[in-house]
Amino acid sequence: LISISCPLGGYLQQTKLLPGMRVRKGQVLATLEHAQYISLQQDYLTTQTRLTFLAADLARQETLQRDQATSDKALQAARAEYRTQQIAEKALAEKLRLIGLNPDQLTPEAISKSIALRSPIHGFVSAVKTNIGKYVSPTDVLFELINTDDLHLTLKVFEKDVPALRVGQKIVARPNTDLGKSYAAHIILISQNVGEDRTVEVHCHLDNAPDNLLPGMFMTADITADNQRVVAVPNDAIVRYENRH
Repeated sequence: LISISCPLGGYLQQTKLLPGMRVRKGQVLATLEHAQYISLQQDYLTTQTRLTFLAADLARQETLQRDQATSDKALQAARAEYRTQQIAEKALAEKLRLIGLNPDQLTPEAISKSIALRSPIHGFVSAVKTNIGKYVSPTDVLFELINTDDLHLTLKVFEKDVPALRVGQKIVARPNTDLGKSYAAHIILISQNVGEDRTVEVHCHLDNAPDNLLPGMFMTADITADNQRVVAVPNDAIVRYENRH
């Protein structure tokens, strides 16, 4: 389960998402716009221009210093100013990447008032918590996405049965909506904490989860506590004769 928010506040300009829709990794989920996006791009381009000037000035100061035509203090000041501007450019570039803009492709002609939020996973939309035209802050959750490619099963086991558990044990799980169907799983993690209901959470991995299993469904499971190699015959091989088997 992944919550999607915007690193910088803005107004939601466009989205077509509805709960249940499938999304692809990299797909545009929504478009936001705000004046601060323009200011951020302006600051970055201005800093780049300033950095170019300072680089040339530093080169001149180094040449003058070699010819002893300037003081060491002037050269140090030029280096400090150049370094400060480098730091500013790097910080602004990271802010641009944070909102999905590539600073390497930014030019004065490409300044945009909007940004795009993209999906970080393949999955489907489980919740839409905003609407077009609404102002959203960085703390607001806009969408919730779920990736069901790797479903896990969380079981609650009574504390008296915990000593019989171990990682790797085989499990047969059945959905409560259809106890006639069963799915294989195995334990991958056993919680070290006992809850208020005197149960321990046991996390399991479903070996081959079908598409009809959805997050939040209830399931019942049988855990194979121990394995023993024995001699056995099918039930059909047992016959009853004179009250004996």
